[in-house]
Amino acid sequence: MYHIGKVQFVYSPSDKNVISSNNSVQATLYMWDENLVTATVSDALTCTIKVGDTVLVDYSPVPGTSSPRFLVSKILKGKIAKDSVKAYEDFLAKKKKPAGNTVALPFPNKQIT
Repeated sequence: MYHIGKVQFVYSPSDKNVISSNNSVQATLYMWDENLVTATVSDALTCTIKVGDTVLVDYSPVPGTSSPRFLVSKILKGKIAKDSVKAYEDFLAKKKKPAGNTVALPFPNKQIT
């Protein structure tokens, strides 16, 4: 399973404002479903990733657990980045739209039909 996100911050040991115990790079991401997560960046992308990038994050479970990997595996550019974000945004907008003849209650995810 993969999710689309936008890079908000990059935490690299080469950044003078980051003191690190290892060479791994992490990124804080604003995800398509309005969550904010910090994920490890694949070693192959650590020199390339930057704030504002659209990325694909591996959410498949770590073997033997139910915990997701949270690994940035691809950086998307150009048309594919734009179209991918739009597809997820359109899906989220439809998901948020209340069904007809419902009354929203002041509690999240609770409705009366």
